[in-house]
Amino acid sequence: MDLAKLVVAIGIGLFLCLFISEGFSLVYPFPDYNNPDIYSYSNTCRDLITVKCGDSSSSVNYTAYYGCTNEVYTSSEYKQCTENQQKSQKSRLESYQNKVKFYQIISLITFGLLGVLAILIGFFAIGKRSIGSGLILGGIFLIPFGAMLSTVTSLLSKGLSYFGGSGADTALQTITQIIRVVGYALVLFILILMAYFKLEKKGGSED
Repeated sequence: MDLAKLVVAIGIGLFLCLFISEGFSLVYPFPDYNNPDIYSYSNTCRDLITVKCGDSSSSVNYTAYYGCTNEVYTSSEYKQCTENQQKSQKSRLESYQNKVKFYQIISLITFGLLGVLAILIGFFAIGKRSIGSGLILGGIFLIPFGAMLSTVTSLLSKGLSYFGGSGADTALQTITQIIRVVGYALVLFILILMAYFKLEKKGGSED
């Protein structure tokens, strides 16, 4: 295989991996860690103090108010409330962790199968050296690194949304991701066409 075919094969393998990993991230994104429900506490226990002792800002007798709050803090009702809150938060965290584990399993299986498929197609197309080798290389990339790349892509997208604040446009980020998927597919398609018409047809079966 000459240098031109080698470069094209590497390009096909790289953009195949990028296209599939980005497409997977678009269809099945990493579980959202920015969800405030995972970490936030409700105001239920705090409201117990307001109900029993009133509002501190409107209280005239601060000594009586703080004495009342101490009684509430030590009451079995408040302790039970905080215990229920902690259990609820722990349950939400465990639920999120289970989603992450499920995502990892699905992504590993998906990229493993797609990688094997790309390798098999590459072997069938090995007569066209640059194309077949590129598909095989892409499959080899996908199996160990595809799931990792998809996760990183999804996390970066969510991170940009987080730093953009609550006003960040999720729809705009989805459109941007779609554009990247289409761009990778287009480059991959052009590389395969160029390899077929400019390298393989001209070079025939020569290395």
